[in-house]
Amino acid sequence: MDNYIYLHLKDHIKREAGQDIYLDDITELSCSPDVRDKLTKLVILQEKGVGIITLSVVEVIELIRQFIPEIPIISTGESKITIHIHEKDEYSGKGFAGLIRAFITSLLLFIGSGIAIMYFHEDVNMHKVHDAIYTAVTGQEATGSYWISIPYSIGLGLGIALFFGLLPDKNKNNKPDPLEIGIHKYKNQINSYLSAKGGSKQKKP
Repeated sequence: MDNYIYLHLKDHIKREAGQDIYLDDITELSCSPDVRDKLTKLVILQEKGVGIITLSVVEVIELIRQFIPEIPIISTGESKITIHIHEKDEYSGKGFAGLIRAFITSLLLFIGSGIAIMYFHEDVNMHKVHDAIYTAVTGQEATGSYWISIPYSIGLGLGIALFFGLLPDKNKNNKPDPLEIGIHKYKNQINSYLSAKGGSKQKKP
């Protein structure tokens, strides 16, 4: 291997408050084994409080050069990394309280989406459409087209679940569904915003 340090900076990481941030946490390195052993446990940040911190690849390279100044460093990754330092229990759901919040959120989403669908159907007069289908199929005047409305409602729910990949699929082959892509884009937008904002500045070792 040539005498270089190839550094690939990750785009974001999450750590609990009180944990030291090592070079190995925020980068992927390609270098000789002896250099890797020296750099793996290089402390980049010593954080005690919570917050958002943004580091540039230039800052990381400067810290490495202070430790090993004689080897050239080549960056191949991101230009910045966002470090989200959170409380220890922030992502644990906090037990029963987390379950209650998840249940209330799911209930509100279910009611809100149901009302939105009903308003849409009222706007397009879906009931008359079902009556027209009933008359076209049976040749009789519709007196109640529930036999169409019920399977239509079930099919609507199954179609939404299928579209967003909520149904088990053995042939998925790790192909992302629209929901996963949407979540990925949302996280990238948050990280881009935090990176542009700069995060909170704290003293480095």
